[in-house]
Amino acid sequence: MNRNNRIIYDQTGKIWLQTGEATGDVLEHDAVTELTFIDVEYGSIDYSKQYIESINPVTKEPVLKNIEVVLTDEQKRLQALEKELSMLKEENKNRDSEIVNTAFEVENIKLNKNL
Repeated sequence: MNRNNRIIYDQTGKIWLQTGEATGDVLEHDAVTELTFIDVEYGSIDYSKQYIESINPVTKEPVLKNIEVVLTDEQKRLQALEKELSMLKEENKNRDSEIVNTAFEVENIKLNKNL
């Protein structure tokens, strides 16, 4: 099947979108009975994490979908190492304070005894 190039333009003739021609196993264009628009406030959507799937025609709000993040094996390994490092830091937090306290006590004893 051959599909025509659909061009969407405004009242002045300015072209806003062209679908381009297509051939092969493609779907026909849907019949358009009405076009409208909404403005989505700048910065209101983090397009690196979400995309606009469609517009709810009743509420005129964008329907957002999360972009699936697929981690590489290297990224998964890095996350595991970061988690392990965080756990080790937490485990050693008390130990570090014990070392500092002991060193402080040693210095106090040295000062008090003039050693």
